[in-house]
Amino acid sequence: MKKKRHEFVAFEGNAQGFRILTKLEMYRNEGGMRLSHGVLGAFTKYPVTSYVQTTANSAYCGLKKFGIFESEMDIFESTAEKLGLPKETSANGNWWRRHPLVFLVEAADDICYNILDIEDAYTSGDLSFNTVKEKLSPLAGASNQARKDQTNEECIAEMRARGIGAAIGACVDAFKDNYSAIMDGTFSSSLIEVSNKSSEFNEIKALAKRRIFTAVRKTELEVFGRNTIHRVLNGDAPVFDELHDKNWDSEKLPIIILSSFGH
Repeated sequence: MKKKRHEFVAFEGNAQGFRILTKLEMYRNEGGMRLSHGVLGAFTKYPVTSYVQTTANSAYCGLKKFGIFESEMDIFESTAEKLGLPKETSANGNWWRRHPLVFLVEAADDICYNILDIEDAYTSGDLSFNTVKEKLSPLAGASNQARKDQTNEECIAEMRARGIGAAIGACVDAFKDNYSAIMDGTFSSSLIEVSNKSSEFNEIKALAKRRIFTAVRKTELEVFGRNTIHRVLNGDAPVFDELHDKNWDSEKLPIIILSSFGH
């Protein structure tokens, strides 16, 4: 119980993703999607449980969050062993160095989210055309297909596509340049951060932090979503209290509670 308490204090979507892949989706509790060890290794950005992460005295990039629930620890241990991932030990248990392909998955995530965030902000009206163009142009480079009749939306879309292409090339070069450290588990950065496009992405990140993540529209949506989740959880809480009183036997629950859950 002590180990699992941390998972409820700081719920983490990465760990839930691993659970979905290995247990919940398709073959429920019988292997889940039954993916290969290589795919599971490439998926796991944070090869550590919440309990172990709290005492892992390391600045390693794979320890920023946790990516495995205690309930799937045995599955990941088997995957890590098959893949030969370097294992480390902390006061509360073991954690692992990342699979090399994680850095490519992370790069794809960094590239698309950062670029698409500012394109979406233009579409929603949070950022002006000139502001987005100013940030995308250095990344995208000059176009040899510019048209006089091109709309602002088409211009942003084209720069987005060229920017993604340029960033992919930069990350491929960064992977090659840091290949030895990536393969032996000592590389502890992101490919974007060590690429020749890092300054462009830092500019985009700074803009997003300053103008997008604090936009009134986004804040209103988050407040609305938070209130909705709280109401749902407050409505569910009495059910679990009742289950606890009935020794977790759902057959003993009052009819009104069972009907509300579709029984």
